[in-house]
Formats: sequence, C-alpha cells, structure tokens
Amino acid sequence: MSKSLGNIISPTDLRKEYATDAIRQWAALSGAMAKDRPFSYEDIKYAKSFINKFWNAARFIESALSDYGPKPSTSFPLILVDDWMFNRTNQVVQEFTEHMEKFEFHHAMSKFQKFFWHEVCDNY
Repeated sequence: MSKSLGNIISPTDLRKEYATDAIRQWAALSGAMAKDRPFSYEDIKYAKSFINKFWNAARFIESALSDYGPKPSTSFPLILVDDWMFNRTNQVVQEFTEHMEKFEFHHAMSKFQKFFWHEVCDNY
C-alpha cells in the first residue's frame, strides 16, 4: 500500500465492514513482528468468520449452562471424549502460554484458532 499511489485502505472503513476484533486477529496472525505481510481481505474475512464462530459457541455454552449449579464433589470416571478434551485443552493452554511469553503472538493465536475451530467446534 502506498499513500502516493492512492491504494491505501482506510482503517475506519475496514472497521465498519469487518469489526475491530477481526482486524486485531488478522494483525495477530500476520506473522512475526518486524516482517512485512501483504494485506488480504480474505484474511480479514476469515478472521471475522472465526470471531462469529467463537461468539456463537460462547452463546451456546452459556445457554447450556443456564440451569447449572454446583453439585457435591463426587469422583467418577470421565467418558473418553471428555478426558481427551480436558487433556488436549491443557496441552493447548500450555503451548499458547509459551508462545505468548516469547511474544510470538501469531503462533499463539494460530494454535488457539486451530484448536477452537477444528477440534472444539468441529468435533466436540
């Protein structure tokens, strides 16, 4: 993009069409800091789709937990898929944290996005 060539993209227009969170996610997934990456509307659209998926999943979980109340602690074995999800979530949280501590935001966000969309939403 070049202001002198007139091919700039207005952040205000972008925010109105795609929402601020989609732009933030695009920035986080754009790669390592201090490296150039060409702008892509497809990347912004994908980020917006992910944000919508995340929001819808949160609403679904909230509605499923509306009648939830604490119950006495009992020990019972988890079914296989729940055990897998707990272990996988712990693994992703650990990897996400390691990337964030190294300021590798693109790796952290990519890890979270793939896990949430393709493992949690698609399979769980």
